[in-house]
Amino acid sequence: MQGAAIWSTHFFLSFGFSVASSLLFSEKVIAETRSTEAMGVRAEYSDRQAQFCLENPHLRIIRNGQIAFDADLKPEGACRQDPEVFVIEDLDGDREPEVLIDFYSGGAHCCSSSLIFRYNPAQAQYTATEHFWGHGHGARQREDLDGDGQLR
Repeated sequence: MQGAAIWSTHFFLSFGFSVASSLLFSEKVIAETRSTEAMGVRAEYSDRQAQFCLENPHLRIIRNGQIAFDADLKPEGACRQDPEVFVIEDLDGDREPEVLIDFYSGGAHCCSSSLIFRYNPAQAQYTATEHFWGHGHGARQREDLDGDGQLR
């Protein structure tokens, strides 16, 4: 009987410590969802911002009321999503809007990348291209290279 009491006390102390330590030292997680809409396309981005880096980045693109893309994203080395660069724009002047999302790897001087989603009407689907900008401000550094009013 005494062994059972010792085991019981040890179990409850261990369990209590585990619960207390998980409450005290747990990672703060904030879920966030943003959307943008332009040119007949709506994009919804969500992720969970953990203490150090984002988790579960997800993108849904809706065209003409139909879901055209709905998947988890795997941006290379992404630690944060830049909320200033989640836009729908016609980047290449073909009158077909692209969805642009910027990510940042963290650190003092590195690194920005963009995921660019282009719609292929022949296949009725979106394809993603990742552009690595390196040090800097990602897609915010785009310029009108040929003076036609389009940022590239």
